[in-house]
Amino acid sequence: MLTTSRRRFLTLGTRALVGAALLKALPRGLAGEFDNAPWADLARQMQGRLVRPGDADFASLNVQWALQYITELPTAIARCTSEADVIACVRWAVANKIPFSTRSGGHSFGGFSRSPGLIVDLGLIRSVEVDGAAGRVTAGGGSLNGTLFEPLKATGLAYRHGSCPTVGLAGLLTGGGITLTMRDRGLACDGLESTRMVLWDGSVISCSETENPEVFWAVRGAGGGNFGIHTQFTLRTFPALPTTRFNLRWYSNLEAVFDRLHELALTGPSMLAIRSAVTSATEAEGRRVHVRTSGQLYGSEDELMRLLRPALNAATPELMDIKTEPYWDSQAFLGKYELTAYQHTRSRFFFGPVSTGARDAVFSHVRNWNTAIP
Repeated sequence: MLTTSRRRFLTLGTRALVGAALLKALPRGLAGEFDNAPWADLARQMQGRLVRPGDADFASLNVQWALQYITELPTAIARCTSEADVIACVRWAVANKIPFSTRSGGHSFGGFSRSPGLIVDLGLIRSVEVDGAAGRVTAGGGSLNGTLFEPLKATGLAYRHGSCPTVGLAGLLTGGGITLTMRDRGLACDGLESTRMVLWDGSVISCSETENPEVFWAVRGAGGGNFGIHTQFTLRTFPALPTTRFNLRWYSNLEAVFDRLHELALTGPSMLAIRSAVTSATEAEGRRVHVRTSGQLYGSEDELMRLLRPALNAATPELMDIKTEPYWDSQAFLGKYELTAYQHTRSRFFFGPVSTGARDAVFSHVRNWNTAIP
């Protein structure tokens, strides 16, 4: 097994980043730009299939979550079935100077799983092995959040997972990973025990606290797909205890409700997970602005009601759904099954309370957006 020093890794990483910058400077999506590359050679090296435009399943395999990016067609999609396929793709692409990207869930907000050359698709590398005695689960690099749900549910274990089942595990872990258990157990990347990576030259390394530890530190939250292609993850698990899950919606005294929920998010116990939103949606009465909140508590319904009491005193919700149930049943209730669409998502992190002015700006934008659309 290859061992990588910090200096060697940074040298390889610098070369890879320079290469990525050069590839970004190339004209994007030009028809036929890479057609003359020796694609047949790559197809012969793979155990999986190399899908090209004109193949029956090319259109379906080209679809991803953010539809605004699919106008840039790849020249080929490599349906990798093993780590050996990933190695073949990387070495072939480097040797032939073909731009490539990696895809597992295809949920990249920035469209980074797209390429005018080759898409290295890990969607078939989704094996899952649960070691209940050791409290860990090992999953293939193309696994989605939902790939692990059923195997872990059967063993009474859980891991630091996202709420959308179709999001790729690789993107979640290397990007940090906001989860419903992070107040108590940290981000998704904090549960990563080890990973295998294919580097830019086709070599493979394993990373953990004891093997290539500095690389392991880097990929847990700062990876973003830039350091290598992850083909396997081993994660620590924890007991899947029952939770009290909730979903509430208010239509009156919204600013006051928002303030109380915001205060709860800042001061609530570590066993609470809460997410709130200001939303405008079409309903039977027309387009209505409302505040909604959902989440879970490792505790009783009485404990949750005590925590929510300030928001409930501010206004009576029109919807209040609260129930204590097994962990994975709660996750099914709270899961966000996001559909492909033309959409943009941005994140901002606040290191203190949101000001009254910021809150008012949020409500103003939502209300103006609501009235501007027929």
